[in-house]
Order: sequence, then C-alpha cells, then structure tokens
Amino acid sequence: MESQTTDRHRRTRNRVFRLLLDSDIPYTKQYMASQLRLSLPTVHQSLTELNELGLIRVIGHEESTGGRPAAQIGINPDARTAIGVQVTGHHFRIIEINLCRQELAAKTIRHELAQGGQRLGRMIAKEVETFIDENKIDPDTLLGVGIAIPGIIDEATDMITHASTMNLVNTPLGPIRDAIPYRTFFGNDANLGGFAEWYTRPTNDSSIAYLSLESGVGGAILINGATYSGDHGRSGEFGHICVEPNGRECACGKRGCLQAYCSTRRLSDDLDITLEEFFAALDANEGEAPEIWNDYLTHLARGINTIRMALDCEVVLGGSVVRFFEPHLGEIRGEVAALDSFGSDGSYVSLSHIFRHAIQLGAALLCIEDFAENL
Repeated sequence: MESQTTDRHRRTRNRVFRLLLDSDIPYTKQYMASQLRLSLPTVHQSLTELNELGLIRVIGHEESTGGRPAAQIGINPDARTAIGVQVTGHHFRIIEINLCRQELAAKTIRHELAQGGQRLGRMIAKEVETFIDENKIDPDTLLGVGIAIPGIIDEATDMITHASTMNLVNTPLGPIRDAIPYRTFFGNDANLGGFAEWYTRPTNDSSIAYLSLESGVGGAILINGATYSGDHGRSGEFGHICVEPNGRECACGKRGCLQAYCSTRRLSDDLDITLEEFFAALDANEGEAPEIWNDYLTHLARGINTIRMALDCEVVLGGSVVRFFEPHLGEIRGEVAALDSFGSDGSYVSLSHIFRHAIQLGAALLCIEDFAENL
C-alpha cells in the first residue's frame, strides 16, 4: 500500500510539473488545482517539493482584489539543461537548451565520415566534452545528451539498421552510448525535427506530417504529439516516395525517389554553390536556377500530394532550406493544389516555424521529456 501511495504521489507531482513545463506563462496555485482537479493542499505539497529541487520559482503576483495577492509560479528555466546533437555525414550540430526550450549555446563541427559505432561514439563524446567546457555547462544540472541519427533506428535490437548518408548498416548503438559519459537518448533526425515542430507550436492539438528537407529527405508522422513509428521504425520515410519512375538515382540505390530531387544537395552541392547563392540567383532570374527550381517544385508537389492522399492531415515543410521558402509558399501551394483529386487550395501545406536547429532541439527534448516523465 505504501508503494502505491508513493507512486500516486509521484505521478501527481509530475502532473503539476508538466503543467508548468508545457506553459509559456506562470500559473497560480488555485489555477493549477482547478486545471488538474486536485485539492489545494495536494498542489501545495507538490509545489513545495518542486521548489526544494529548484525546479520552479515565483514569477510574480496577481493583482490584489482585497486579500493577499496569489503568487504566479513558473519553471525555473536554468535549473536543468540538455544537449542535442544532430549527426550528418559531415557535421555534428550541437545545441544546449534549458527547461523552457531556450537555446543557450550552439556549435557546428565538421568531421570526416565516421565508420562504425565505436569510432562515431568517441567522436561525439569528444565534441560534446569540448562543447561543455567551452560553454561552462555544469554536468550536475545536465539531463543528458540526445542524438539525432540520419537513419532508421530499431529500438528492439538497439541498432541503426540503415543510415545511407553515414554508410552505416546494422550498427549497434551500445558502443556510441558507452562512449558518452552522460545519459544518452537516440532518435531519427526527421522524427525529432517533427517532434520539435509539434512540441513548440502555439496550438498542438492536431496531427501533422512533417517533411524534412535536408541533405537527406525524411519525415515524421505525429498523431496528437505521439510519433507513429510503424512496425519496423520506418514510417515517415517520405524521401523514398517515387516521384519520377526510372528517374535520378537516389543514395538508397533506387531511382526516382523524392530525395534525389528535393534534397538540399540538389540546390547547392550539385551546383557547387550555397543555398543563399541559389535563391539569390532564383530571385534575380539568373542562370539555371529558375529551371532547376521548377523541376524541384514539380517533384516536391508530387511528394506532398502523395503524403496528403495517404494521411489526410496538415503537411509541414521543415529543414534548413525552408528558411528560403516563404516568398514561394503560394507557388508551392498552387502546384500541390493542381494535383489534388479533391480540389484543395493547398492551404494544408505550411512551413515550419523553427528555421534553425529544429533537429537538435528535438534531440535535446528527449532528455527533458524523460526527466519530466520520471521526476
């Protein structure tokens, strides 16, 4: 009976903490009791414990209506921090965030393509330790390190089963985890980008399909905030939708995949220019940029239309290239609408509101979510 009481007490404290964690504004004790349908003494006890842990603070007070003004309580943002690492074929992109998801530090490091989990783990561990030292991060307040992998992760076998841009196949996660002296969490990069998008939306009560346009093209399906992974962890692999039969060769070895037409490489690496240079040329109607953009747009619309037909939900475009898309959003929606069998105007297509570090943010949020769940 005592263990049941203790567990119930812990769950109640977690509910109070979660309510504050998910809010951008402070709440009074009375409001929390009303929202969570708990008694004031129960909420008071949870708040006392959270305060002793340094996780909350008084932000201000409500205006008095004659009695003692009620305290407004919120998260103490820097009580804990988390690190997120995005792994790509040639870069580690690292950020530190606090409990309020505010970015505290960021860094990008170029690396040579790692072969094998043990070497990759050592490389990540070295760069994380350097990042911690450079930014004077207190290891005692660090919740852990979330790592975004550009490939398919099988949780049952604890392996990266396939990561074509990293040349990793059936690679155990154990050696990577063992090399890093902090709690370590792993996730697919596109899934984590989608999770960060959903988590930080002003209203996150709907389902979305997140299409990640990076050097690889992937995606995520979030149903009321929960990632749908599929039977083998391969859901949301939108980059391998066939948009052009017998078309351009993809890194997966097949032809005509969306990734072969709509990765950032198509607009930068393949042309030996930066994305900034490509969109500057497009805006100026110079060189081959308009022709390449039209081809990019045609195949992007085919991919979006397929996602919409299969899932019938909002499609959010994310990734590093999306910061250039706002002037072209009407054009993208028009191309998509022309393919829609049900006469949509294409307004279901939107752009991610996170233009920078979405994947790293999602990776760091893995640490915060674990902490909130197990506090």
